[in-house]
Amino acid sequence: MRFLIFGGALLLLTPTQSFAVSITYTPLGCQQITSLSSAVGFSSIPAGATLASISVEGQTVRYRDDGTAPTASVGTPLPAGLTAWPYSGSLSAIQFIQVAPSATLDVCFYQ
Repeated sequence: MRFLIFGGALLLLTPTQSFAVSITYTPLGCQQITSLSSAVGFSSIPAGATLASISVEGQTVRYRDDGTAPTASVGTPLPAGLTAWPYSGSLSAIQFIQVAPSATLDVCFYQ
């Protein structure tokens, strides 16, 4: 199943893309994270946020959402060029780190 955020709606696409289910979310604000040389979480999470749409620019980053800081070689990789990855886990626990210099995260929050 694939996910796509478009205009505040999360679209769930089947493998054959024969139909989509649309769930509407309310936008709560965005932030850009450019300092990723050490593990970092979101700088601020809007009240009521339950979903983050994450895009990665420049370089691959790694993340962990179990409360443990990722390293440049440990954690789940998110490749540069990833756009609108929906994350609905613990927004306060997730942390990111760049694999190589010049990574940027663009994050928008939704309720």
